Amino acid sequence: MENLAVYFFKVNIVFSVVFLFYYLGLRRHKFLKTNRLLLMLSIVVSFLLPLSPALATIDFLPKVVEHQKPIFADKASKSVMPIDGTVDFEQVNSAPKSNSTPINYLFIGTSLYSLVILVLLLNFMLRLWKIGKLIANSTRRKVDGFIYCEPKSTSAPFSFFNFIMLPIQNDDQECNREIRIHEQAHAQQLHTIDVLASELLTALLWINPLVYIFNRQVKLNLEFLADQATLATGVDVKGYQLSLLLYSQKPMANLPANAFFSSKIKERVIMMNKEKPKAIQLLSYLLFLPILALLSLLVGFKSEPRKVYKPIEIANAQPKQNIGPSLSLEKLPSELTQIKKVDKRLVAKKADSSIYIDARTDTVKINLVPNQSNSKSKSFEGIYAIENEIFSPKELRKALQHKKQLTFILAKRPIIGVHSNNDSTAIKTWGKRASKGVIFVKSK
Repeated sequence: MENLAVYFFKVNIVFSVVFLFYYLGLRRHKFLKTNRLLLMLSIVVSFLLPLSPALATIDFLPKVVEHQKPIFADKASKSVMPIDGTVDFEQVNSAPKSNSTPINYLFIGTSLYSLVILVLLLNFMLRLWKIGKLIANSTRRKVDGFIYCEPKSTSAPFSFFNFIMLPIQNDDQECNREIRIHEQAHAQQLHTIDVLASELLTALLWINPLVYIFNRQVKLNLEFLADQATLATGVDVKGYQLSLLLYSQKPMANLPANAFFSSKIKERVIMMNKEKPKAIQLLSYLLFLPILALLSLLVGFKSEPRKVYKPIEIANAQPKQNIGPSLSLEKLPSELTQIKKVDKRLVAKKADSSIYIDARTDTVKINLVPNQSNSKSKSFEGIYAIENEIFSPKELRKALQHKKQLTFILAKRPIIGVHSNNDSTAIKTWGKRASKGVIFVKSK
């Protein structure tokens, strides 16, 4: 759920930047086909760029990280000794202070956002169904690959793929011909695909106010293209513009289709009267590439260098008395009474690698790192309770091997605690699985 929220946040960032680049700098240029391509490309880029690696320098050499050997503290003698695993516990052999589960606002917010998307998608499907019903109830005839539909009800002309809705109730044959040519241009250039993509984007990014402006700009640019194609057939410009004004009084349902009339008549007339743009203006579109590169650095995945952990030897750190065997998560001894708070780090040994938990901030990171010791002890068979997630030793290792690193963001700075075998409090909190011991990390 957290990953989904972060992904959509990044999608909104990319979409907003790319669309503002178009809206503020390019929408008035008469490169209509280029503008159409850029608008559709902005949808694709918005959803793919957050999933791609960042265009950043990748360190091919491994990064050496000094990793201090764990230290145990002996309360009686106040001496220290190096061990094979580091444990940091602010609370040992004790249950969490409260069994109440904190409110997950991220889950609630993401669920509400998804619910609104579902409602909008259902509304989108309903509008498509209305178009289908309108076509089915109309008188249809096929001419030159186009299906002309004359509905029983009065509405403004529009097209949906190769279906052209023409409620002709006008004796002006020239006006009817202009409308037919205009809608044919929509059908030939497959403008319905752009409209459907824009409507779906509006449903997915409904929380972003720019998406509604984007929707209108997509449809307006498609009208520019259809107007241009109509005028290219030799239609009189003034008469065509008067036809637009005539049909501006026709009712237009809110349907995902290309309409002959739109509320942006003034902008369409201005675009018709514009002169052919200069080729040098196309250079401004090249700015799209560095913008994508910067967005990649901002939202793309970062490739982290490989880490080689180098242990630090502790000189003259011999204990005055033996305080027990070495401790590790996956080879946890049954006696934990002498464990003391050391540092918010915990290392667990297994075969040729270790489980390393770093919980010094509210972000808990779990990694597999090379072993620094060949010590052997009884394998830990309990469970790991990481905030609200429960793992067995096998499940945790499998998740780490699959994702390389597990990251948990806690509400507050975490505590790490241990319950030994058959601890009644642990069994009451986590069930029978906790009878063999529990290692837990949770918010304070």
